[in-house]
Amino acid sequence: MFLSKRFRTRSILDAVVVIASVIGVSGFQFDGRITFVAAIVTATVSVLSACVPSFTPRESELADISNTVVFYSQYVTSIERLYMHYFCGEISNKEAETEFYRLQGEIPKVEAVVNHFLHRNISRISAEADKKAKTYVDEVFKSI
Repeated sequence: MFLSKRFRTRSILDAVVVIASVIGVSGFQFDGRITFVAAIVTATVSVLSACVPSFTPRESELADISNTVVFYSQYVTSIERLYMHYFCGEISNKEAETEFYRLQGEIPKVEAVVNHFLHRNISRISAEADKKAKTYVDEVFKSI
């Protein structure tokens, strides 16, 4: 939903720039003030789009966000599947541990995108989350 709103906002702003430009060019024949107002509208919307990227992210940024959401969705599903295979006795403790750490190794692929959009270093939060996740996994795998 977030991404669709951002895509829509970006499309609307692009359309406003195009429409204002066309009106400005067409209106020049009738009155110079129309061109002036259209130029101001076009400039304002263009400056807003350029200066406030969080308001209107670029298409590539929206694609990065979308890919990151898909990655984490697949990651969570893989972790759940791993847990169920282990819980049902379909795989051994060693196999589960190996697969878990393989899945953990895929996270750095999207960390750069996440860090970029958070605009701050999340290493402390990430380290704390890793510590808690490893503690949890150790408790679960050792108790079974």
